[in-house]
Amino acid sequence: MTATQTQIRQPSQFDVLRAFLNECEKIVMELAPLAAENNWNYKKNVGLVIHAVSKSPKLQLCTRESLYKSFKDLAVLGLEPNSPMQEAALVPYKQRDGTYICTLQIQYQGMIAIGYRTKIVDDIAAHIIYQGDKIDIDYGRPDEIHHHPA
Repeated sequence: MTATQTQIRQPSQFDVLRAFLNECEKIVMELAPLAAENNWNYKKNVGLVIHAVSKSPKLQLCTRESLYKSFKDLAVLGLEPNSPMQEAALVPYKQRDGTYICTLQIQYQGMIAIGYRTKIVDDIAAHIIYQGDKIDIDYGRPDEIHHHPA
């Protein structure tokens, strides 16, 4: 190669996806009022999506439409994808035609966050129930659950 020739580097699938997510900013900004209501930070979540995609080659193969839909759903719900908070996950699924689509899966932490944020839920508790334990459920106002360990 001579000094006047330059090597043209083809953009990787990841580079193309990063550019796409940056373009999404303009589209997702129309959701800004709702995202702000949920304390959803666009820049932070773009970084989380880019990190998730960089870790998963199959997410890089997902259709742009499915990625956009998942990203938009994150903004509407106010959840963080593939983060330490574990509120939601971006999961690639292979279709019969061989293409991949990105699906947003809300994890239980995300369900809890949505419940508290919307004030549908007052309190959530989880306890281990072993085989042989007795459970009595009284439906009424308020509903009561009585757990009697064996």
